[in-house]
Amino acid sequence: ESMTKSLVSGMGAALDVGEKVAGKLKELADRDLIDELAGTLADDRPVLSGALRKALSAAGFEEIQEFLERAAEELEPDDHLRLLAGPIAEIPARGVSWAWKAAGKVELPEAGPIKSVVKASAQANARIKPGPKYEFKGALGITGNLKSPLPLGAVSATGARSGKAALSVTFKHPQEKRVLDALSVDLSAIARLDDPACLLDAGAFRSAALAVSGKVRLGAKLRAGKSLVGSFDVSGAPVSCRVQAALSYAVDWTRSGGFRLGIRRVKGDKLRLRLTETQHGKGARSLSLGAEMRIRGLRKAVAPVMERIAELPEGLEGLVKTYSDPSAIFEREFKSRMNTLDAPAQALLGVLAGDGDGDGDADEVVDALAGALVAAARSRSGNWTDMLEGKVASVVEKALEAVEVAADRRVELTGLIRKKTREALADLEGGLLEKLKAALEEDVGAGAIAEALARFAEQRDAALDAMNASATALIKPLKKLLARYRALEERIGGAVEAVEKEKLAVRYARSVSRQSKTQALLVFDLDPRDTQAGTLYRQMLTGDFAAAMTAGMDGASTAITLRDSVFKRVFDDRSASGITFNLFGLELASRHELSATLKVEHDLGGQIDVFEAEGAVAREKAGFGESQSMRVGSLMHFLTAPDAPDAFVVQLNYTDDNMKPRELREYARSLEDAGLIAEGATLRLAEANADFGAPGPGGERPLRIDTRLALSHEVIRKIGRINEKRITSVAIRKQLEAYRRTDWAATSLDQFATLVGGAKQVEKRILEARGFGRRILKNRLGLTGRVRRDQERKIVGLVWGVADRAGDLANFISRWRQLDGMSLTVDARADGLGDALLAEVRTLHEQMLADLRAWVDARGPLVGLAREDLSPIAAAFLASLRELAGQPAQPLIPILTYNKDSHPQHLPIA
Repeated sequence: ESMTKSLVSGMGAALDVGEKVAGKLKELADRDLIDELAGTLADDRPVLSGALRKALSAAGFEEIQEFLERAAEELEPDDHLRLLAGPIAEIPARGVSWAWKAAGKVELPEAGPIKSVVKASAQANARIKPGPKYEFKGALGITGNLKSPLPLGAVSATGARSGKAALSVTFKHPQEKRVLDALSVDLSAIARLDDPACLLDAGAFRSAALAVSGKVRLGAKLRAGKSLVGSFDVSGAPVSCRVQAALSYAVDWTRSGGFRLGIRRVKGDKLRLRLTETQHGKGARSLSLGAEMRIRGLRKAVAPVMERIAELPEGLEGLVKTYSDPSAIFEREFKSRMNTLDAPAQALLGVLAGDGDGDGDADEVVDALAGALVAAARSRSGNWTDMLEGKVASVVEKALEAVEVAADRRVELTGLIRKKTREALADLEGGLLEKLKAALEEDVGAGAIAEALARFAEQRDAALDAMNASATALIKPLKKLLARYRALEERIGGAVEAVEKEKLAVRYARSVSRQSKTQALLVFDLDPRDTQAGTLYRQMLTGDFAAAMTAGMDGASTAITLRDSVFKRVFDDRSASGITFNLFGLELASRHELSATLKVEHDLGGQIDVFEAEGAVAREKAGFGESQSMRVGSLMHFLTAPDAPDAFVVQLNYTDDNMKPRELREYARSLEDAGLIAEGATLRLAEANADFGAPGPGGERPLRIDTRLALSHEVIRKIGRINEKRITSVAIRKQLEAYRRTDWAATSLDQFATLVGGAKQVEKRILEARGFGRRILKNRLGLTGRVRRDQERKIVGLVWGVADRAGDLANFISRWRQLDGMSLTVDARADGLGDALLAEVRTLHEQMLADLRAWVDARGPLVGLAREDLSPIAAAFLASLRELAGQPAQPLIPILTYNKDSHPQHLPIA
């Protein structure tokens, strides 16, 4: 308020100067010197006539001199002051302006370690625009900062105060009239703006607008922290580690306000005033606690270790590559013996190894072996067999020794390759070679030998194919092992890089803010020649319109008439808290938020035009690219939208950047098992998942599942008519049903039921437990000495939580019923919505949201490592609401969201 008065006072002083300028211009006109001044300005002559120079140098003309000097500074050199001497029609759209700025800084004397600085600024400007329209603006500001060091940090405080004022006045003169002539008339009327009769006397006056605003802000922040730096050696290389803990607490308080008064001429020699006022207050505080650790030099330190690690997959990769094709080994080793045999034996081996191309080779073999090979065939074939089998065994054993393969896998691999080699050689020994020997001994003719060799060609291909086929199944797990090892090696390297780049950190943050905003709009018709109306008008120029409002409501008053009025009040409260872990680039987070907004709009007669109460409670947990959240939103429109279809909404969200088919089925199955979605929806979700998008190697894809329950205003009213005992009983029963789908809870409930005499007694004991704390409840349940301590703790926690949430739901419905009935009372009040009643409504609404807080739950504690299913608390809340609404069998419809061509696609699964 004081800032507003200062600005208005400063504006008045400026207007006084304007009146003096106008008076001196009129005096020049009376002495026939105004035309000479205009001609001088228009011709841009640097020398004034003696009479004009004498007049401008006289006492009292300082304002005109400063006025002209300012104009000369602001206008383009070519224009000089010609525009002021010319007709109004020549004023450019941007106008002709003058500006003034000033700023200063003062550092106060230091008081020990405390440092403080104060800064101040001021600015003003005026502009003449076509019309002519006159604009005057001014701003004042002052800020102060204070800092003081602490042993482990610092505390700082800031304060700021600022204000702005703007006046715009429009006249309507003939376009050919000179600007200086218009100024001599208009500035006099503007300077007497506080006299409404003067505005009517100024025939060219059309409208005016005065806007004044001010703001005050105070803030303080405390920061403290400590760092520890250490170093150690890893594989002979230095590694540094820095651990830092920090605390930050901040408060912020802001108040702002302003008013705007619009004046325009209307018929009947009256002025119409449009007055708007706004006041805005905000208070906020925040707390942050955190610690982090950073590591430097680790990549260089682990490089030797990584080199040694890389040797293992290289050996394994060679083994897989070699023994993926054992027949190649067979042929290669068979051929290697050819160089150690005599010529006839080499010729035969060439055929056996597949070097020959058929009959031509067979003829050569027959000719070469006709005499020399008959006697030695049997002994040499035995030598080949022994040589080949021994060679393969040694190769296998040597290769397996070079890599880390499980003992049972090594034995299996060695044995299988030896076995298949023996089988292949046995085919040669018992089939082809026997027949070949017989043919050589009995008949040296080419026909028998050629036939035997042809059969061998067929048998040889079949034997080698069988050998490769048998090796495929054996090598497959080795290939998987190699692929997994390569992936592990890549992850190790990535982890080392992440450790260098990222940090290990934990942070807790909480913030609370409360805002309030009031707005008023009043429209008056005023007779400016009435004394009382003139007094009220001057009060409104300073932002005080209380007396004018009262006078406007007086039906007998003819001087001031209230045409329209609207009053708005908005309250907005928000609080949020959460904890975040950063595990070298992997982020885990849990967040809880509560928001409440109350909006009221009514007129002076008490008629409410808008009455809205909005609130929401939300909880989210995220990690490993996954997040689960639950949001309960109460969107309650009183009087304005009683038929809203979504007066109360519960929404579940499950999002995964790499959702696998198993995870999708697991989450959907938990919804179906709870009876929330239609039977078979899990299968339909899985089928829909397979129909769109290109999945990753493991079938994963980014997906989101939304499940929503919306209850209408009328359904909530229906629930409000249910008695408290039934509401509580339904809430308890649905929670027990949900918890029995969880193994640990089912075990605890079964044990408790055994102790108290059955499931019905469990519900009864929980009903009796309402309102007791955990310590008292432990004694009332009589568990001491009858169950183990850990089991006792689980049972007490379950009973207390189930009873407490059931009571919260009953309280919520009771308060909603009270609030809904209160809105009808407000509608009938003749004196409007009073502050006391509004405070009661606001308190009730906030209590309703607090009742819902315990019901809002997201699955945890580590999303991505725990099961992909629905929280039992969330499932019980939805089931309770559906039963109380009389629609227990009505399924919810999950909506699957995915990206197609960079656009989100929504697929409801009924």
